[in-house]
Amino acid sequence: MNLEGVEKTMLLTLFAKAQHSQKKNHRFFDQKAIDVISQIDYDFSVADKDRFMKYGVISRTIVLDEMVSDYIDKNPLQQLSISVPEWIPDSTDLTTDL
Repeated sequence: MNLEGVEKTMLLTLFAKAQHSQKKNHRFFDQKAIDVISQIDYDFSVADKDRFMKYGVISRTIVLDEMVSDYIDKNPLQQLSISVPEWIPDSTDLTTDL
């Protein structure tokens, strides 16, 4: 598999989340990241050595989770509204697993 750009960034983000989720003292747990990474045949050896990338992903995930939790706590009756960009073809067929 030869990935570049956005696709590679997304895969390496999942890799970092999967690795962190499997640590003993993890701050978050992402089973979907573990499942996806376990099914992909990709050489993660370079990403495995990139501590700063992994720490960046982990830090951003923790901060974003805290921000979302705070918002939900302050606005418990607000509905979640997801806007699908117009450039996504046939967006009526999209489903989410929230």
